[in-house]
Formats: sequence, C-alpha cells, structure tokens
Amino acid sequence: MKKIISIALSSLLLMACNKEFSEQFNTYNNNELNDTVWTAGKPNLDKFADLAKGLTPLTFGESFDAGNGDTINFNEPISIEIPKGSLINNTGRIQDTGRARVELLWLRKKGDFIKCFKATTSGESILESAGEVFVRMYHYYSGQEYAIHNSSAITIKFRENYTLKNNLQLFQGKESNPIAAGNRIDTAHTWNRCADTSFLPTWQGLMNGANMYGYTIRTNQLRWLGASRFIEKSANTTNLYSVLPQNFTNKNTLVFLVFKNIQSVVAMTPDAASKCFWTKNIPVGAAVKLVSLSQIGTSFYYGEKEISAVANGTAYKIEPAKKTIAEIITALNNL
Repeated sequence: MKKIISIALSSLLLMACNKEFSEQFNTYNNNELNDTVWTAGKPNLDKFADLAKGLTPLTFGESFDAGNGDTINFNEPISIEIPKGSLINNTGRIQDTGRARVELLWLRKKGDFIKCFKATTSGESILESAGEVFVRMYHYYSGQEYAIHNSSAITIKFRENYTLKNNLQLFQGKESNPIAAGNRIDTAHTWNRCADTSFLPTWQGLMNGANMYGYTIRTNQLRWLGASRFIEKSANTTNLYSVLPQNFTNKNTLVFLVFKNIQSVVAMTPDAASKCFWTKNIPVGAAVKLVSLSQIGTSFYYGEKEISAVANGTAYKIEPAKKTIAEIITALNNL
C-alpha cells in the first residue's frame, strides 16, 4: 500500500511540476551551473555553509557571575534573568563560582527565520511565531556548557513587533543528534510544543527606555525556544509546487513558502523525480511568497515569487538572480 501511495504521489508531483513550463537550458563554461542532475537521496547541505554563515544574524553576548546570576538587558528589546544558583555544570553540580557567559540569538521576523533556516513548523503542522530564541550558557574561559537546574528557571522577555497575542505557547526546538556544528544546516530541526501548554504571559511597560509590549518565557530549558501557536486549520487546503530553471536543483537550492499576513515560514520539500519543490496543507486563497536561496560554487542566488491567492494544486515558477549576501539580507528583511 505504501508503495502504491508513493507512486501516486510522485505522479501527481510530476504532472503538477511539469505543467505549463518549458524552458531553454543555459550552459556556463566550467561552472557548477551546468549540473542539472537532482539527487534522489538527501542533499548534502554542507555546501550552503558560506551562505548560512553570511546570513546568520548577530548574536548578543554578556558575561556574568556564575554563582550570583544576573538580569541582562541587551541593546535590543530583549532581556534574560538568570537566578542565583541556577546553573549546573557537566558533573550535575551547581556552578557557584567563576565567570559565565550567555549568548542569545533572537529571530523576530520572517526573514530571520529563513536566515537561520528555522521554519515555523511542528512536524507537518504550520505555526505562527512571535519570535524564536536560541540561548546557551557556558564557562567564560573553558567553554564548558551549562544547563539550568530542574528546580530553577530562566526568564526571557522580548517585544512583540506586531499585534500582541494572548494564546501563544512555548515550543522547544528538536535538533539533530549529534547537534549540527558550525554553519551546518540542521535538516532534522522541528518545533515541539512543551508539556506545559499554558499560554505565555504578556507584558506591557518600559524596556530600554521605551514603552512597548511582548511576551515572557520562563523555562529550565536552553537552546532553541519559540513563542508560537498552531495556525487555524482551513477547510480547503492544497499542495503547492515550485519549479526553477534547470540549473537550480535540490543540490544547490532551498525554497521557502512565506505567508504574507502571519509570521509563518514553511521549508518546501524537494522531489527529485519531478524536479520541483512542494509542500502541503496550504490554505487555498492564502497570500504567500515563495523564496529561493541558492549557492552554486562561490556565487549566491535569490528568487521571489509573489502569489496573491494560492490556487488549488498549482505550480509556480521562481526565476533566481545572482545576488550578494548583503542584497539577500536586504530582501529577507523586507519579507
């Protein structure tokens, strides 16, 4: 039965992705652009290391006394409170002396999610996210990673950039094992809702001298944390397909679907048989934008396709153009 379903799905993808599109293949002398072969296995995303490194937003960092803890207000509207005696070292004991360092990466907009290749999805479900935070703590000199004691909790407060929502929940990022190091893209990453499903507290008041509002995360977990909610399920959803010129394959290209009216980003799945990218459960009529990122050799490419209203079972074509890292960052900031 699984084989029959797989064949049927491949046939649907092939029909959808080949429909309406014919193109001329462009050749480039001594250039990786000449490779038009899609890999049937999992693509080696290590090729995107230079692109990933160039796109990663700045990380905030601050040192503090490991035993006493601290409340740290960063230059951006985000803060973290680390209680006294909350850090534990790799022996399981409370770290009550020495200097520690906290590093925090805050993803607040749709373009940020793409820069760090962190889609707002939990398995096959789409999330709307007010922000994603990566936080780690370690010994200032040795680099030894710390954890938070089960009886304690850190508190993170950050600003909402749009309309305040009262029904967000805490999600934790599930990572590869072992964890992807350096600038490698973690293909196994997804978001899992935490066991405590209560809504995140909201706040309104002064931060960094300005009146604003936002959310409070209180947890004893580190690394990837998200303030999100499942989007409302539509009665009428569809598969959406994306095709690109033949020079752009699943070995050198990633494609994302970005919702226009909510903070949601979906990483589209490559299909080697039909040479397209696709995703499912997209509401018919939704306003979205398709975004492609490519690294071919030492060159970078960026493409967009605006869709005012998603049609049922339709394939849309993206035409990437060669861009600098700075130009790609500007485009992502404007999503």
